[in-house]
Parts: sequence; C-alpha cells; structure tokens
Amino acid sequence: MVGSFGKPQAPGVAVTQCTTRFHPSSLLESGEPWQREAACRGEAELFAEPPVAEPMVVQLRREEAAKAVCARCPVLLECRAYALRTQQRTGIWGGLTARERSAVRAREARRQRLLVTDNGSRRDRKLSA
Repeated sequence: MVGSFGKPQAPGVAVTQCTTRFHPSSLLESGEPWQREAACRGEAELFAEPPVAEPMVVQLRREEAAKAVCARCPVLLECRAYALRTQQRTGIWGGLTARERSAVRAREARRQRLLVTDNGSRRDRKLSA
C-alpha cells in the first residue's frame, strides 16, 4: 500500500500519520474551534512539509494548490494568527508558507523596535511586552 508522498505504508496505518502534526485540521483535538471550519480538513499531504526533500517544481505546485484551498477558507485569518502565535515552523498555515511566516515575524519584530518620534524621525527602541 502506498501512503503519504508515495512512500510504502503498512496496512492499518493512517495515510497522513507522519504529516498531520503540522496540519491545521490535525489539531482538532486541541480545542481550537476555528479548526472545525477549516477548508483544508482531510488534506494533510497538501499542507504538510513532506518527510523527504522534493524537487522545487513539485514544492511550488503543492504550495500553490494549498494556497488555493486557503483562499476559499472561512477561517484563513484565524489559522494564520494561530500559526504566527504558536510559531509553526513547517507546512502551509493561513495561506502562508514557513518562509512567508518567518518574514511576517521578522517584519513584526522590526516594527516593534521602531518608534516614530514626534518629529517623524525613526529610532530603534524596544517596546515592553
């Protein structure tokens, strides 16, 4: 039997067993109410990072397909906020790849450090949490 990402799979083992920990719909047991409404439910292979490296063209196609599902998802913003808040490091969450979420976190960190003074000039300064 063939399982996740074309790898051989033992009978009785869930197809998405190795990938669901990185997929929004796999967290239904965690009590996040928005996850029950996620358009991605049941599509872990599309959203999770594969267990082995994949060719760039395959990765880009998979990410594009996942983002298309996210685009029609009623809980896209909740998913994205959850991924950013919990620092999900892999997979597609809220229409963003891991690289894109990392860039969002970096921009937010820079924004938090930069304060505009009364005269409009910028200076570096950390905000208290």
